[in-house]
Amino acid sequence: MNDAVRDTLVPIRQERSVDLDLLEDASRNIEAYLRQQGYRSAEASYVREARNGETVLTFTVTRGPLHRLASLDVAGHEQLPRAEIAPLLALEPGEPFSDGRVATVASAITELYRV
Repeated sequence: MNDAVRDTLVPIRQERSVDLDLLEDASRNIEAYLRQQGYRSAEASYVREARNGETVLTFTVTRGPLHRLASLDVAGHEQLPRAEIAPLLALEPGEPFSDGRVATVASAITELYRV
């Protein structure tokens, strides 16, 4: 993770603050970023402590195993031909598995059936 990504996920410098809400948001931001990268069980906890008159923040990040999409198939599509569904399948085998991306594809297919 480069410095620009880190500063976006943990915006302490921009906000000039280390309040509880900012730290909790930063923890969630890190976890969401890693989950988009395929680390479904990512966790990012933090400890805030005072040392020698300074506030020291320590984030402990556990990525967990990397998950990749092995294959993609649609079953039970009797009402619509696969050719109509295929453009909505914006997922490729081998790419990092992201619950959010899979949910987006599922929503798009559901909407296609609804229309």
